[in-house]
Amino acid sequence: MREYLQDRVWSLAAQHLPPGEGEQRRPLVASQLVGLAWTGYLLRLEPLASAHPEGVARWIGPTLDRYMREPLPPPSEQSVR
Repeated sequence: MREYLQDRVWSLAAQHLPPGEGEQRRPLVASQLVGLAWTGYLLRLEPLASAHPEGVARWIGPTLDRYMREPLPPPSEQSVR
């Protein structure tokens, strides 16, 4: 999975990321893509499991765009335990 993301997603996405923000944004995008795959292909939850790829792109695209382009809030000072 990591190799796929590295070759297919990050190499293309790097062109659109603000300089120096790849390390912050990549985990956000990865969480969406892995969650999408888990929900649609492994758990087969509807309506995602039977949705046409164009429909899925319309659903998740705005979130991925936001993760890739919108300003990110600063990380919290508190650590997650």
